[in-house]
Amino acid sequence: MDPTIGYASFIDLPSFIDWYLISEITKNVDSVSFSSIYLNVMPNEKIKMGPLWDFDLSFGNVDYADSRYAEGFWIKNNPWYSRLFQDPAFVALVQDRFAYFRDNQATMLEKIDTYATQLKWAQQENNDKWQTIGSYVWPNPVVYDTYQEEVDHMKDWYVQRMNWLDGALGDL
Repeated sequence: MDPTIGYASFIDLPSFIDWYLISEITKNVDSVSFSSIYLNVMPNEKIKMGPLWDFDLSFGNVDYADSRYAEGFWIKNNPWYSRLFQDPAFVALVQDRFAYFRDNQATMLEKIDTYATQLKWAQQENNDKWQTIGSYVWPNPVVYDTYQEEVDHMKDWYVQRMNWLDGALGDL
């Protein structure tokens, strides 16, 4: 925790915090293991987290892990992050930054609707070819009969997740 020789002098805190929060908010399966965790290391610069990557198994879209559920921490107990969370200053920075994401939740929901509308015909063509709507596709935890039900499920999961995180991060 020392400001001169501690972790903060070696890592880019904003990138670590944003990477953490986005991965935690989405409960991205690939962010907890080692398959899609990336760092940027440049000479004479602090280590940066990112890019964010591989969100196919996020937003509860998995039937084989607890990431399916909106409740519960997912990334916080990763070895690197569990150590960072031992520092009250890091916790405070995470809580402050989460407030930004919480305050912009309505914007995120609007973006989901906008993208869902933009993808309306592409998803229809995809379904015409592969018949995925209304069918189990590994590892989806739920099956819906319409594209809109799929979109609504993702939005509902996101709202539940943000509500849970709001309380859980506030209690750290």
